[in-house]
Amino acid sequence: MSSQLSKDKVMQMAPLLGSLSRLVAQGASLAEEELQILLLGVDLDTDPEAIQEMRRWTRLLQTLQRSPTETSRQVTTEALLLRGLPEASVLLAVSTVCAGENQPAASTLQVSCARLDFGSLPAGESGVAEIEVEGGPGRALAENAQVRVSPEQFGAHATRLRVEVLPLHTGLLWSTLKLVTATQTIEVPVLAQWESSPASIDGPAAAPAPAQQSRHDEETQMILQALAACKDLLRENPNDASVLDAQGRAFYLLNRLEEALISHEQATRLEPNNAVYQNHKGMALEACGRFAEALAAYEEAIRLDPNEAFYHDNKGDAFRALGRYNDALSAYEQAIRLNPTRAIYHNDKGLTLEVCGRFAEALAAYEEAIRLDSSKASYHRNKGDALKALGRYNDALSAYEEAIRLDPGNATCYNSKGNVLHEQQRFEEAIKSYNQAISLDPGDAVIYNNKGNSLASLKRYSEALEAYDQAIRLEPDHASFHDNKGDALRALGRFREALASYEQAVRFDPNNAIYQNDRGMALEACERYSEALEAYDQAIRLNPDNNFYHSNKGDALKALKRYNEAVAAYEQAIRLNPNIAGHYNRKGNALHAQERYEEAIKAYDKAMSLNPREAVFPFNKGNSLMKLKRYADALAAYEQAIRLDASSAFYHDSKGDALRMLHRFGEAVAAYEQATRLEPNNAIYHNDKGLALEASGRYSEALSAYEQAIRLRSDFGFAWRNKGDVLKQLGMSREAEQAYARARQLGYSW
Repeated sequence: MSSQLSKDKVMQMAPLLGSLSRLVAQGASLAEEELQILLLGVDLDTDPEAIQEMRRWTRLLQTLQRSPTETSRQVTTEALLLRGLPEASVLLAVSTVCAGENQPAASTLQVSCARLDFGSLPAGESGVAEIEVEGGPGRALAENAQVRVSPEQFGAHATRLRVEVLPLHTGLLWSTLKLVTATQTIEVPVLAQWESSPASIDGPAAAPAPAQQSRHDEETQMILQALAACKDLLRENPNDASVLDAQGRAFYLLNRLEEALISHEQATRLEPNNAVYQNHKGMALEACGRFAEALAAYEEAIRLDPNEAFYHDNKGDAFRALGRYNDALSAYEQAIRLNPTRAIYHNDKGLTLEVCGRFAEALAAYEEAIRLDSSKASYHRNKGDALKALGRYNDALSAYEEAIRLDPGNATCYNSKGNVLHEQQRFEEAIKSYNQAISLDPGDAVIYNNKGNSLASLKRYSEALEAYDQAIRLEPDHASFHDNKGDALRALGRFREALASYEQAVRFDPNNAIYQNDRGMALEACERYSEALEAYDQAIRLNPDNNFYHSNKGDALKALKRYNEAVAAYEQAIRLNPNIAGHYNRKGNALHAQERYEEAIKAYDKAMSLNPREAVFPFNKGNSLMKLKRYADALAAYEQAIRLDASSAFYHDSKGDALRMLHRFGEAVAAYEQATRLEPNNAIYHNDKGLALEASGRYSEALSAYEQAIRLRSDFGFAWRNKGDVLKQLGMSREAEQAYARARQLGYSW
């Protein structure tokens, strides 16, 4: 139960606790008169509540004096704290009573250092230092839970205290270690910094989970307190380099980078030979994107202290940012030689090896980092990236899932998992993973784009379009998002809108050959063939070795009836990649259009040899054989196409044509009927069926077929002419003339 006295009265009485404890330690009986005399010193000698409170304190301290066990000590401490007394006063009073009558007389309090600076500590590591203090008895009190001190008590003679700062992954600690005796208090500032990058360097962070947010808020508050302490000290001494450096670190961790750089530059001007300050200056420069200057600062730090591994690692980061990957690797390897047990150095080496395409070596580096520190989700995620690049998708998935287990609030891990599921064509699972990532970080445009890609792979183009639009809303100048949106629109047959999206992609990245090619495909779909040709030529200028761009150029030339040039374009595509069946098929189509049927057949045969499962190749071959009047061979080609794809009405109709040319009219009728079953609203197939029936002498059935063709397409002049022929055969001359007249009226002549 707390005291009924007001807080102000308790604080007014608090200095008496030290006097009371010394009297109890000396064995004084302390009657009520003596207690009133003590209260007289604080003008409360006539206050009955104050006298009653003094009795309680006396009883607690006398009980402790009779039995100064550790348990009694702890119980008495808690009881006095519950009375509302300051912790320092309570601890000192308890220590005084437990020391007894023989405690040495207090002397002047002295400490071996004015400030305890742990310097820069690696992320996640603790720091330990020792100080000497004398002039007790007294108590050492750490104001922050991140600081531990042992022993907590010191005597009159020199006592060595061990001070430990507990590990943080990032941040700056500026706290106070209080050394308290009965007559004096010395406050020793405690400073520690943990190396890390400011939040902005890796892009927007995912929305943290509540526990993570709380921890983040605590760390931010700690940094702000440290910053305030730095400013107070700098008002007293604006040229204290160590405080300027600490202030720079606080600004850096708060992502106030320009202010950080100013502080670090001031610190290095005051103490240019301090390697730590040069290194911190380099980190601020690097965070500002001034990589060449950062490199110079790191090299100066290394010149001053060549055996500090962390400086070499930072130098590697600067080299990597400058694209000097071999130099970066050399720097990371030097860091590892100096300190092979730091996991982050192996991880950084792996990142650089991965950029160089040396994925197996990168994997080995990540695995070493994990062996040294398996608790970092980012190391497992990076391992997953290397495994994915090596095509080891199941292993990559396991690595990403371990990263998620370690950091379930990290959207990047779910996004990476989605990417490998997409590569495995497990698109539904990939979408679930992307949705989880979006729930954690709804502001990451890349995740929406990736989700769109999986939806597009499932041919859910409208949903994919929504995802791409969301990505574009978040990052409107990202070219690839516009290009992917164009792909979805083109798949939906919305060619003009697709073209607008591709043009946006080209506007943001005009030197990207893919976007120029995609723009050409949209222009071609809009039948703007000359412009499509220009787009394909631009794609080829940017990437002349891409066989598909030459093949697409051939399509535009063919549409413009520039067949020789089209054939040349297809042949260039074939030279660049002779194993693509589609190039030979397209070449065959251009040759067919030039009536070079034998050459076309050879091209189709080559396409079939490369991809014997593609139905359109034997179908196109059949068309060239028909032109050569090789109807039996054409029939065999069409039947092969139907075996590969029996769902195409066009293939059955063409088979009917070959059978009709072979005078196998009954079989032709069956083939045409299959075509009309597959596409009952196609007037051509009904007309062709009529031709076979008419050739068989089945005029009434032929008439019905022609009339069905005309019902489906009233402007079908050929069907009207054929209707006239069969009416004439049926002796219906007047009706036949009417049909012929309608055919001529529609522009059909014979």
